[in-house]
Amino acid sequence: MENRRQYQRFRAAIAAELELDAEQYEGVTRDLSQTGASIFVDAPVEEGTELTLTLFPTEDGIATPDSEPLSLPAKIVWVAERKQNGVLAGVHFAKLSPQDNKRLALLLAA
Repeated sequence: MENRRQYQRFRAAIAAELELDAEQYEGVTRDLSQTGASIFVDAPVEEGTELTLTLFPTEDGIATPDSEPLSLPAKIVWVAERKQNGVLAGVHFAKLSPQDNKRLALLLAA
């Protein structure tokens, strides 16, 4: 099967938080690219849901004091059931600012 992705996806377990309907849910990314991510989360997500995804950069699993969290507007594009009280969901980053695009590129390059 041909990979039609415009940007390479990187396997990365990054602590994340989803803000959905004024509620916040903790999660962790499975992979990440310049245009989206897949994330394990215990939240009531459905395809088409718009949310804010905040990524918390870490180094060796420890939050880096020099890095501020990166909050990105996103939309759920797919949801797959997961066995351990949660789901794996695919998100697409929507309308990123040039600054957010640059910060995301730096995170991916790390």
